Amino acid sequence: EMLQQIKEPFREKSEKPGKMIFVSDGDFIKNLYDSQTDKISPIGFNKWVQYTFIGNEDFITNSVEYMVEKRGVISARSKKVKFKMLDTIKATNEMSLWQMVNIGIPLLFLIAFGLGFNYYRRRRYAS
Repeated sequence: EMLQQIKEPFREKSEKPGKMIFVSDGDFIKNLYDSQTDKISPIGFNKWVQYTFIGNEDFITNSVEYMVEKRGVISARSKKVKFKMLDTIKATNEMSLWQMVNIGIPLLFLIAFGLGFNYYRRRRYAS
């Protein structure tokens, strides 16, 4: 159905061989945040031994290069990622609102489902 919408025929085989990378754990790519010092640790930092494993960042870069083939190697190596930080004043002001939304709405759905299910059971199995 989707192929008909975009007017593309079904392909039995891919035109190019596909590439995949399987990694058993995603923790090697995450950065840790220390709220006491307000700093983000580098990729590959192990807080228990206080050591940064430098191979993790190289592995990520090499994996991206492998996936995009040779044509994207230069752009992948030279690209710098800049993170946009949250506005702390706005986040502090809206914190209680978002806490209530994230806790209240699921609770309301749960209560509504429970009441609806109980009503359904009473109507169905009423003597």
